[in-house]
Amino acid sequence: MNILITSGIFPPDIGGPASYVPKIADYLSSLGHQVTVFCLTDEFTFDDDQFHFKVVRLNRKLFLPLRILLGAWMIRKLAKEADLVYANTIAIESHIGSWLAGKRIIHKVVGDYAWERARNKRWFSGTIDQYQSAQKVFRLKLLDFLRNWPLKKADLLIVPSMYLKNIVMGWKIPPDKIKVIYNAVKVDSSWVNPIDEPRRPVNLVTVCRLTSWKRVDGIIRVLSSFPEMTLTVVGDGPERQLLGELATELNLEERVTFVGHVSNEKVLHHLSLADLFILNSTYEGLPHVLVEAMLCHLPVICNDVGGCAEIVQHGINGYLMPFREGGQEEELKKALTYFKERPETLYEMARKTKASINRQFSFAVMGANLNTVLEECMEKWKQ
Repeated sequence: MNILITSGIFPPDIGGPASYVPKIADYLSSLGHQVTVFCLTDEFTFDDDQFHFKVVRLNRKLFLPLRILLGAWMIRKLAKEADLVYANTIAIESHIGSWLAGKRIIHKVVGDYAWERARNKRWFSGTIDQYQSAQKVFRLKLLDFLRNWPLKKADLLIVPSMYLKNIVMGWKIPPDKIKVIYNAVKVDSSWVNPIDEPRRPVNLVTVCRLTSWKRVDGIIRVLSSFPEMTLTVVGDGPERQLLGELATELNLEERVTFVGHVSNEKVLHHLSLADLFILNSTYEGLPHVLVEAMLCHLPVICNDVGGCAEIVQHGINGYLMPFREGGQEEELKKALTYFKERPETLYEMARKTKASINRQFSFAVMGANLNTVLEECMEKWKQ
């Protein structure tokens, strides 16, 4: 097949799609498919020759209406040569471009665009689950329309968790139009965490985009109660300055390190140096970084939100905190105390994480499942 993959983020960006898209494009290329990636970017000097597929970039800082129109036109041109379009995160321009080219489109849905936009604009302060049933003013209804329109017109939707399938079904999209394919990542064995004996956790790490719903501020506040522990924060975002000010206010400058936006290889480096990984967000579809941490043999602590419970088996390969709005810092204190008082448990979880994650979230399984879906769709569309 000739496949056009579109993505809102791509290396050197960091984040789930930026990790997923180049790996899946490379995998599909290795099967003999011809793959082109169209992406938004801030960086035009990145070495795209390292990839085994063609990369076409568009400046994401363009005036938004102009960017959507230009993006749709560029996607149309690329889609003319493709058998299908596989859209990741830039749904509107991908849908317009594929429609203009007369080509089928499959969308990957990794979250709720409307909710995220509403949170970023401070138009809504609740969780993703609360957003689904909330009474909405016009601007939120408009966001819902912009989210739903391309998805309802798509030929198929792929989601990374059963949790997200249930969310998407709530947008009045038929369940037989939604396929669950669990996310996975590739991690070289050289990044395996060296927890080779029972020990108390000292080095904590979190990796995420620094937005309000990731609740990194809660991790920093809880750190005050554990003077022997340090925290490495990998990632950047709109909350970066506020988090730095919070660390200073709590006299934690020496124990909280902000690494910023780094390559995937450096993310794995920081995971390999840690004793525990923490994801304190109030929403996750199915987070790549949990899988990455566990493939590095790193035990994890995360909230029981979104698709996290589809990865973490509480007490076996990690610690799943019950989500209580307003009570998460106490839950995190309990989790850290649990590992502090049970160094042997940390050791046993470190030994089990990779084996448990490989059974369901290996890259080979994910890639094969996606390839099967794409080929089945092509056969069905030819009939």
